[in-house]
Amino acid sequence: MQYGSLVSDALSKTARLIPLALVPLVASLARWPDVLAVATKPGVNFSVKFGLPHPLADLWTFVDAPSPEGGGFYVDAPFVDPSVAREGELLADPQVLGAIVLTLAGYVLFTGVLTAGYLGSIDQFLIARRYDFLANVRRYAVRMVALQTVLLGSFLLVFGAALVAVPLVILLVAVGFVAWLLLYLTPFLVVVADEPLLAAFRRSLRLTTSSVEPLAFVVVYALLVAAISLPMSALANLGIGGVLAAAALASNFGLFLSVLAVIFTRELLAAGGDAAPSKGDTPATGAA
Repeated sequence: MQYGSLVSDALSKTARLIPLALVPLVASLARWPDVLAVATKPGVNFSVKFGLPHPLADLWTFVDAPSPEGGGFYVDAPFVDPSVAREGELLADPQVLGAIVLTLAGYVLFTGVLTAGYLGSIDQFLIARRYDFLANVRRYAVRMVALQTVLLGSFLLVFGAALVAVPLVILLVAVGFVAWLLLYLTPFLVVVADEPLLAAFRRSLRLTTSSVEPLAFVVVYALLVAAISLPMSALANLGIGGVLAAAALASNFGLFLSVLAVIFTRELLAAGGDAAPSKGDTPATGAA
């Protein structure tokens, strides 16, 4: 597979899908405690991240949110101030833990709906040169929310393990990393192949274990994230204005990465003789 041509094609398509960059921008700013934490963090901080393929890449794909003072295990939850989420406070106040879990559940719904409209619109545009965001929400939201629920369950498993034994966390993180390498195509297959979630899991596992191309794409994706993350982290040093500017730029880069991943998934299926369904018959509005 020619990754240079894939990147070039993704850049060309991204330029015509710029309105969809609002989705990763909203997802970035939804984590407002992290926005404030990065904006007010003392000193100058630079970082390079090697991100794995993600259906909704945003600012936090490229920039790390600082840990709360005092260190230790904490919950990096959207809409929640990390300073209230340290291990000791959670154990001392179960209501705080319950509030965080409920918040995470709400964020699962929020992210699942956004991802459904976002990825569905990208894929529809690649086929029909038009898209209907709301129609794609209706088409894919249940499956995307279910996928986000699985991811939340995995997070809670690691969190629970951290309260029991730190070495267990290391093991679970390693297992999770391998699982993500094998299953990262799942959200893209949900929209590209229009498959049920379990079928998408199975096909992702089959594709990632039968060819070197999915792993090669992970490497390409990680290198692209690394190249983007350094200037994004530098821009985020410039106070709240810098963080907001970084979020806006990162949203466009995130859109490019999502377009690239959808194009790659379609190419991978085509190379294996699998025909992805046409989305041209879906009522559509949007960029042309």
